[in-house]
Amino acid sequence: MLDEVLSESIFERVWIALDRAVAAITTFLFRDIRCAMNDKNFSGLDVLRFFAAVIVCLYHVAFLSWIKPDTAAAIISGSAYQFADFSGFLSVGWVGVEIFFVISGFVITFSAEVGAGHFLRSRVLRLYPAVWFCAPISLAISLFYGAFPISEVPTRIVRSVLLLPKGNWVDGVYWTLGIEMSFYFLVFLLLKFAGRNAIRPMLLILGTLSATYWLCQLIAEHVWGMAVLPDYLKQGGPQRLMELSLIPHGCLFAIGGLSWSILCNKSSRWLWAFIAYFTLGALTEIQYTDLAKQMWVGVSSDSFLAQIIWISCMVFLWMSVGYRKQFAGFLPISITRILGKMTYPLYLLHTTIGCALLFEMGQMGANRWIALLASFAVTFAASYGVAAVIEPRIKGILARLLDGCRFSVLAPKKSAAF
Repeated sequence: MLDEVLSESIFERVWIALDRAVAAITTFLFRDIRCAMNDKNFSGLDVLRFFAAVIVCLYHVAFLSWIKPDTAAAIISGSAYQFADFSGFLSVGWVGVEIFFVISGFVITFSAEVGAGHFLRSRVLRLYPAVWFCAPISLAISLFYGAFPISEVPTRIVRSVLLLPKGNWVDGVYWTLGIEMSFYFLVFLLLKFAGRNAIRPMLLILGTLSATYWLCQLIAEHVWGMAVLPDYLKQGGPQRLMELSLIPHGCLFAIGGLSWSILCNKSSRWLWAFIAYFTLGALTEIQYTDLAKQMWVGVSSDSFLAQIIWISCMVFLWMSVGYRKQFAGFLPISITRILGKMTYPLYLLHTTIGCALLFEMGQMGANRWIALLASFAVTFAASYGVAAVIEPRIKGILARLLDGCRFSVLAPKKSAAF
């Protein structure tokens, strides 16, 4: 009996010591967090968004444009330039999408503090205005350079401007938007029927299912010797339905959402244990996605580099929020906000505009680096124009239309600000 009491006493002391240690580390690392919550300005997220968009641009414009002849990027650019000497880095630029999903989880959990109607309205105003302007541009460029036949125009443009979850779209990058909308819809349903307190349990369940799915794949391969590539990653497999279920990418959304919960509420510090588990799942997802990309393009790449880029961005996310004041001293908020607003149109336009510029520069015999810089400069300028001028006007018109829908759930008195 005495041994049991002593054992329980020692266990309790160890547990209390660990709890205090975690609390002290969390308080030290994120001691500025209360100030950050007050002004709700996270300029580090805008910088991270922009970085993720840039590496995705590099993947499509400077890698796929010459390595995979049957892609829209290669057809539009005419494979005018090759960047084989930098393919090691360029080939993992797709990991920017995994960074996007984490940021989305963070922001959506933040935005879900409002009611269901406010939340859904803010998401509609965030996604559709830029698409309505950018999709016709991508369509026109793709048609001009022969990326797809004119007979496919009606279905591609309708699926794109409505953001239907299943393609084909005017540009392949639209595949991520359906996954984002699946996550938004799940959050909307919870807000509508269960309240915002249900968001965190949903993130825990979603993240656990997703991480477990990937870790089971890893165990099957390395413990039981079963070389398994998930069906949804295989070309021609049941890919879209699996993606829309959020199982493959749920751990990424959950990491972002739980990061918000931890940084907002000190009592939630033990959620770091879940984040650690979900991170293992995310790293495994990146490993298998890289394997699928290698099989698709027919060249090898370094999944470890993709994992390093992703984990570094996660550390940047946490530290940029925890040290918001210090971070704001490096870059003015006005600049980071511009970068953040540019990210979405940049993501929508980079393949078509960037690759078209590569083709035209190739026709003029320009140096490959000058061509690449010119393509990015024009794409950035176009993205800024959309974000600063076009998108706000379309958004204003759409907002007035939604506000005029008396019985619509999308017509609250105020919209979410983020």
